[in-house]
Amino acid sequence: MPSTARLQLRLLVRALNDRHVSFTKSRFERPSSEFPNLVCRYERPILDYAGQTQFGAAKRHNLSLIASKLTSTVVQPGETFSIWHLAGQPTERAGYMKAAGLHNRQVTGDVGGSTCLMSTVLYNVALLGAMDVTERHCHSIDLYGEDRYFELGRDASIEYGYLDLRFSNPHAYPVLLTAETTQDSVIGALYSPVPQRFSVEIEVDALVVSTPEEQFVVDRRLTDGVLTVVQKSKPGLRVSARRIIRYDDGSVREEALPGSLHHPVPGIVAVHNLATANRVPM
Repeated sequence: MPSTARLQLRLLVRALNDRHVSFTKSRFERPSSEFPNLVCRYERPILDYAGQTQFGAAKRHNLSLIASKLTSTVVQPGETFSIWHLAGQPTERAGYMKAAGLHNRQVTGDVGGSTCLMSTVLYNVALLGAMDVTERHCHSIDLYGEDRYFELGRDASIEYGYLDLRFSNPHAYPVLLTAETTQDSVIGALYSPVPQRFSVEIEVDALVVSTPEEQFVVDRRLTDGVLTVVQKSKPGLRVSARRIIRYDDGSVREEALPGSLHHPVPGIVAVHNLATANRVPM
């Protein structure tokens, strides 16, 4: 099935499943004094990785564009915030540029790429603001290791029609969500008309699923008598996290957060010349 047809089918299935969901649509245009209380704020740096520097300007452009479509959103009690419901499809016509992104566990250049940093920031805003997360997806791989742009167990991947970030407002009052970018960072925040009466703590445990020494794959393609050995060059991680909300009245709410599974990343680590040896090095 062509990709366009698959997307349309996926959107239709989502629309049928969303018939009873009350999505927020309101944007805040009045003085900010109506939401004077900062509930939480979360910020992550915009990093330019080796081999992706040519996408640096496009990355910042896309992040700024999607921020403009999401910021100043008011989520009423019981309403659901959805990135794609508000932002729409990221196309060239909508102003998006081609930037780096992950697709099928590979780094690609896609129109609207690099917007997952925004979804990651807003996911953490939702967690810290004691919102109810109803949809969140982790990245398929932990490509950047210790230089990753997100905190383990706290990332959120998005792909139009397939992967969304959604959370609903369980509070008795509306909240105002803001999203902004600078040259160096993405910032999200949540404001309310009443003082915050809770604190949030997030605990994360990370477990290595597989290491380069435990798994390897032999590439069966032969080129001029050379057999390439491919080994998992970065480990896969299974991450569990939990959120603890402590209220001023002394009550505590503890919940397991959606788990994360980052698959191992393959990489070429050795080659074997069949003309000079009889076995594959391992």
